[in-house]
Amino acid sequence: VTDNHQLGVSFQGTVLTPQSWRQAWYGTTANSGNAADTADPYHRGISNLAVLAFFGPTQNPALAQASQLPQVQKTATNLTFSFNQPAGVSGITYGAQWTPSLSSPNWQPIADAINGSLHTFTVLIGANTQLFLRLTVTEQ
Repeated sequence: VTDNHQLGVSFQGTVLTPQSWRQAWYGTTANSGNAADTADPYHRGISNLAVLAFFGPTQNPALAQASQLPQVQKTATNLTFSFNQPAGVSGITYGAQWTPSLSSPNWQPIADAINGSLHTFTVLIGANTQLFLRLTVTEQ
């Protein structure tokens, strides 16, 4: 694991794709090893791609906190994920899915009601006694 939290990396006004973010923080554009989108080299409970997607290009992956990821909100009729795409993020596709059961999950997509940088994913609770939601991020 490379210790990048002491780097003097500057991103002011820069828009980063996943490749350029990997280059800035890991010294490579390759989607492999500690720099892989799915890697969590600092054992923070959040993948590299999620760090970029939800916290933006200036977030040091060594200091990312999973507790600061978007949280589901419940109303009387809906479950909703809502978050702003950070400035400077490019090349990411956001998504969300739901399923009524984890014993035999059949994940269904939730439409993104995007408004500018605000992403909102809402599913109707209806007659369901339980629902499970998850956010997804993929590299474009």
